[in-house]
Amino acid sequence: MNTFYRTHEVGRILKLSESSIYRLIHSGELQVIRIGRTIRIRAEDLEAFLRRKTVRS
Repeated sequence: MNTFYRTHEVGRILKLSESSIYRLIHSGELQVIRIGRTIRIRAEDLEAFLRRKTVRS
């Protein structure tokens, strides 16, 4: 079974405001699943987002 997060949970994990999370969603940077009017972020999509944003030195 997949793990799903709400936008405020992702904001807490990333230490970003919920409005920043919505900006990432609307820009297409963060993939979501919509169930009716509800938005959920799969753990796999959050991990993929973090891998794309990771800077290697």
